[in-house]
Amino acid sequence: MVYLNLRGKKLLAGITISSGLGFILFGYDNGVIGGLLTAPDFESTFNLDSTLQGVVTSLFELGCFFGSLVTAVAGGRLGRRTLAHLGTLSITIGALLQASSFSVGQLMVGRIIAGIGLGLISSNIAIWQSETAPANVRGTLVACSLSFLIVGQLLANLIDYGMNSYSGPVTWRFPIAFQAVLALLMSALLFFMPECKLSTPEILLYCTINRANNEQSAAPRYLIMKDRIEETVEVLQALKDTNDRETVAAEIAEIKEALLLELNSRKSWTDLFKSDKVKSRRRVIIACIVNLMQDLSGSTPIAYYTTFIFQNSVGFSRHLSLLMSIFLQLWFLLASTLTWWLIERVGRRRLFMLSACCMGMVMAVVAAMLAVNTRTSGIVAVVMIFAYQAFFTWGFMGGVWVYGPEILPLEYRSKGMGLATATLWLFSFVMVEIVPSSISNIGWKTYIIFAVFNFSFIPIIYLFFPETKGLSLELVDLAFMDDSMSPVKRAKELHKMIASGEELTLRTEVADALSKLGYAHGGFLCDLTMYSPTMQSGKTKIIGQAYTIDTVPKDAILFISVPAHIINSVYGGLMSMRAQLLGAKGTIVDGRVRDLQEHRDLDYPVFARGIGTNAAAEVCFPSQINVPVRLNSAGQEAWIRPADILIGDLNGVVCIPREALKSCLDILPDIVNADTKCAEDILKGQSFAEVLRKHKGKL
Repeated sequence: MVYLNLRGKKLLAGITISSGLGFILFGYDNGVIGGLLTAPDFESTFNLDSTLQGVVTSLFELGCFFGSLVTAVAGGRLGRRTLAHLGTLSITIGALLQASSFSVGQLMVGRIIAGIGLGLISSNIAIWQSETAPANVRGTLVACSLSFLIVGQLLANLIDYGMNSYSGPVTWRFPIAFQAVLALLMSALLFFMPECKLSTPEILLYCTINRANNEQSAAPRYLIMKDRIEETVEVLQALKDTNDRETVAAEIAEIKEALLLELNSRKSWTDLFKSDKVKSRRRVIIACIVNLMQDLSGSTPIAYYTTFIFQNSVGFSRHLSLLMSIFLQLWFLLASTLTWWLIERVGRRRLFMLSACCMGMVMAVVAAMLAVNTRTSGIVAVVMIFAYQAFFTWGFMGGVWVYGPEILPLEYRSKGMGLATATLWLFSFVMVEIVPSSISNIGWKTYIIFAVFNFSFIPIIYLFFPETKGLSLELVDLAFMDDSMSPVKRAKELHKMIASGEELTLRTEVADALSKLGYAHGGFLCDLTMYSPTMQSGKTKIIGQAYTIDTVPKDAILFISVPAHIINSVYGGLMSMRAQLLGAKGTIVDGRVRDLQEHRDLDYPVFARGIGTNAAAEVCFPSQINVPVRLNSAGQEAWIRPADILIGDLNGVVCIPREALKSCLDILPDIVNADTKCAEDILKGQSFAEVLRKHKGKL
């Protein structure tokens, strides 16, 4: 698998550019239609009044709304890249229909089809990028891609301005048809990028069982779900720029662990309306609200109607309005580069509030200047529009597309991001529909409405939007899991702990959960030790369904039970070779093994009671396959049954009875949260007994 020979940071740059082309398409349509509405040949061909101008423009947003809903429904079954490809095809068809239009009806149909395509692209590329990016640069990379949106707007304004020197249909047909060129270019580049899909069912326990930050491992989950393990290894190695399988082995094991456990907790649309441990419903609502804020801030009409506003609100000529639109986009692009630095240093939440305050003040000044209606006041209004674009890009333009994927829980990411983006496009439709009529009917008062909206955002953000800057996606879950304090306050505490140098990760507390459920020893199987690929060290972890001897199905864990009196080694290197070839995750032997170096050379996990040298040949042979077996321990009564879940790492082996899996998953978040609070209070100087009584006494 070759991604244009890109690896590591270069591959992340390639993904950023691929995402950026999607935002160029986004920005291009924002800019191009506003300039065409006042083109003489366009006006004479379609004869649109202010109401029809709003309808034709807003139908594109309506198409985007439906495209985003497709992602919400099918995003888990189809890959991000696949949906983006479908989006580029839809935009190409829509652009050609619009460019060849002679009637308003065909123009409208083309707008809707192209909109569906952009809806598919916009609801997938930001989350695709966030799933492959490390937490510490996730915001910066998405912000870089969003600068491409401004490039798209600038390109549209330049083409509109260039076409103003010509006459006839080419002045509007060529700018619209150029969308198809951009769409096909994006599609071509996507063919060389890695697939990045959250499979169905999506990952439920990624937030409770991973020991390390695995943002980069999100991309290959689909490949693992489809048993394309070698391709998964290649994707991870390319993202990490390494050829060492051991470097990515732990991540692969943990992704497989999450996928397997999630199979037992599938989420449906109805589950979204129920309360759960990680506050999924609340988080989806927050993602939808932050997208709604982008529309109500006034950014959508300014993006679409820049030329229209300069002509009809300020009073410039068409030529000067087109030229000012170009200058505005150049300034917008320049200002957006500061977002790359601000978003990871100032944070999403603070930038949202500062941006909303400044945009509200700017809109109020624009309204006042247009009400005065003098040449000087018109110039001031133009300066304020330039200021608005800067404040918008520093706060909401990058923040919205970063914050949505970050705030959403993994099990609802496809559905949630689809709904959030659908909210954006639905209200963009409303804004684009009513703004021309609003400017025609109430004039400067239109901008007062946007000022009020912006000021109203500040208390909502302050009370309900936790800061996600620098937090892994798992720690965002943790901020919402604490019922004793708000997510905003909890996120602040997590940031303080990170700043103090404490390493925060969520842990596998399966044994604690099983103990709470009354299972003896928390499911621990004593005296079974990891011997391969290393001796009780490293990040190796296996998890899978138990299969109790010999011919092992793919992705199962082979468990071999040996009579207690047998001291011979019953398992050797050739057996590991065969098991690995069949796709087993590892082998656990309740007895002795040999050929230790051979197991390690295979990089194949082996757990055993002990090591030996002599073969089992004449004293031991397989008797029963895939039946319950008893652990050979004088001090422990334990049985391992087919389809029980086995987890093995350097600490030992735990067996989750298959009937206890769902109950175990239900209480894991509380145990993880309690342990994290205990660690925080111990660091503050509280005694061990005190913190246990305080946080674990109620469990």
